[in-house]
Amino acid sequence: MKSIYLLPALLMSAGTLTTLAQEPADTVPEPEVSINLDDFVVTAQKEVIKSDGAKLTYDVSEDESAKGQTLLDALKKVPMVTVDAQDNIQINGNSGFKIYVNGKEDVMMEANYQKIFKAMPAESVQKIEVLTEPGAKYDAEGFGGILNLVTETQQRRDGYSGTLAAGYGTKQAYLSAYGTIKADKVMISLNATGAMDGIMPNKNINETSTTYLNSETDRLLKSKMKQKFGFGYEQAGLNMSWEPSARHLFTMGGSFNNVNGHIKQFSGTSTMYDASGAKRWSYDTDMTRGSVLNQGVSANASYRIGFNDMASHRIIFAYMFDFGKNFLDFTNHNFNGDNYTILTPWRENINHEYTRQHTVQADYSNPFGNGTHTLDAGFKGIFRRNSAISQFNVGDSMETMRPASDNSDDIRQNMEIYAGYAAYNGSFGGKVGLTAGIRYEHTVMHLEYHDAAKTGFTSHLNDWVPNAAVTYIFGPATNLRLAYQMRISRPSLSQVNPHVTKLSDQMTQTGNPDLTSEHNNVVSLTYTNFGRLLGGNVKLSYEQTDNSIINYTRYEGITAIETYGNYGRRRITSLSGFLNWNITNSMSLSVNGDIRYTDINARKINQRSHGWGGNYGINWNYSAPKGFRFNVGGGQTIHQITSQGYSTGYYYYGLGVNKSFLKDNALTVGLSAWNFLRAYQGGTWHTNTPDTRSSASWSNWSPSVALTLSWNFGHLKEKVKESGLNINPDDTSSAKAQGGISM
Repeated sequence: MKSIYLLPALLMSAGTLTTLAQEPADTVPEPEVSINLDDFVVTAQKEVIKSDGAKLTYDVSEDESAKGQTLLDALKKVPMVTVDAQDNIQINGNSGFKIYVNGKEDVMMEANYQKIFKAMPAESVQKIEVLTEPGAKYDAEGFGGILNLVTETQQRRDGYSGTLAAGYGTKQAYLSAYGTIKADKVMISLNATGAMDGIMPNKNINETSTTYLNSETDRLLKSKMKQKFGFGYEQAGLNMSWEPSARHLFTMGGSFNNVNGHIKQFSGTSTMYDASGAKRWSYDTDMTRGSVLNQGVSANASYRIGFNDMASHRIIFAYMFDFGKNFLDFTNHNFNGDNYTILTPWRENINHEYTRQHTVQADYSNPFGNGTHTLDAGFKGIFRRNSAISQFNVGDSMETMRPASDNSDDIRQNMEIYAGYAAYNGSFGGKVGLTAGIRYEHTVMHLEYHDAAKTGFTSHLNDWVPNAAVTYIFGPATNLRLAYQMRISRPSLSQVNPHVTKLSDQMTQTGNPDLTSEHNNVVSLTYTNFGRLLGGNVKLSYEQTDNSIINYTRYEGITAIETYGNYGRRRITSLSGFLNWNITNSMSLSVNGDIRYTDINARKINQRSHGWGGNYGINWNYSAPKGFRFNVGGGQTIHQITSQGYSTGYYYYGLGVNKSFLKDNALTVGLSAWNFLRAYQGGTWHTNTPDTRSSASWSNWSPSVALTLSWNFGHLKEKVKESGLNINPDDTSSAKAQGGISM
């Protein structure tokens, strides 16, 4: 009921998002139709949000309210992006999406984006781009599309510029620096961030209740866990570009990420009740040691050669290397058994994963018909080697622990992905835009075990991924877009690994080597209309997946066996949109949200989940006299349908104020607060199977208050010879905005 009253309150006073706007893009390669429709860009009064139907861009650098916020806070203001109370992100209702940085996939960031985004200041990002219809140029994987973080833009003038930012609050502290130097045809950009999460320890409480429907004796199992944890984060990146002429561009760069954390306190109790409610047995658990480590190193290089003076007719060669490791180690102690025999009181889980990936690609683009038509084609090869070591030790004490050989694993996975694509983009009469493309991806997955007694396997996946769209331009501020898009999702290493892992006395986990790629087909109709004072868009879509990978649980007695299968038939109908109202020159209100009906039917395992869900966000901005800027915002996720049940909703809210000082407003001081009215916030996951009914509730320590400082500095020359080509350091753009690495 509280959420019902929250909505009108937020409508009266809410928001952090300012206005809806657009400028010609110069970052990620445009979805194909936009190449030929730049003359019909949809623009609002201020340049904060823009949309062409296929891509949405939130210009963080133009949003004064973003100063002093984290990147995760900023994402809460982006239409079609949902951030839940556990910092999980969904794009257009899908959790499966790709993360790019400056137009290049960042596989290391994807592995631990929640903690990284909480540590990154919003000001370290220039723009946030959301591509829900990426097209044939891009990797086919990721139902939600692509989230691209633009950390740098082309500096048009020689000189240097930079920003130092710092923040301290109840949940975290950070220090960040980033800057750009340009001298004639060379540009260098660098960035670095260090952060600590858990200044006041993060506190989580998780409670699980499972009713066994087919048991005559053991009926109800309850568990309650409490934990406190803290994390540290370090990141650094360097990118360089050299443009000896308008036809040639060389780029190279590298980055490093490190996330490490420790569980400071963990305790829990498990209790079994019979049908009458009487306690049958119980035992307590605590964690004496728990640590997390996620590290990643990335390097890339590219060369673009243009065949004309504007380099719109071009070919691009690119190479990327990624290395990452992910460690999760913890030791549990079971004690105080009441009518419960604790055979091995001490248990140690060691999980170490390593990833090495080489990526090579070539992209060709040829405009013709005075630039109104474009043909694109390309090739990409990904060569990935994953290794995972899982070890489970047990004993009567920490000193006497021994390996449980039947529950340890050492595997190697080689994955090769060969992809090729062709795409056409055309503009007809300045009113109609047409795009069509096809992408083919062949995947070879080979799994082998270090233990010669275990048999590995090899599987082949062949995926044809088409897309098409038609856009009609009514005017410079209005268009209508009809699009078809297919995306895929490959099974992960853990999903195909057939080894049985014992997680606890009541739960085991195993994969399914027979899994195939999911194929997600989406048809959408998007209407966009911006006016000087009022603007926005609305999108109606239908999504169909016939071979969805289902994570399901079956039971043998009270032992839960968690596994996977291509059993799902998923249908989603959704209506989403966003609206911005420039109330005055100093005040704006924006609303975004979606409502969807989800039907997931897995007949083979006799399961079906269906129902309504959705979310909304409301943001209000006000630039007051004396240079003060106020913002208030909030939102709510109402309901989410899962493959075996549903989750309840949650809400969030926040407010902030900042003010700039010194010459050219170089110094900005900000104060923000999120979810400050209650100590804990949470929700419940409900899971139903033919054998059980379960509910898992979680509560997270929610209040966050932070003081932030940022200082902008630099010296840029006013008159510099322009190259005639607006090129990004990352060299990822459309035919008009110069191009780069097409994903």
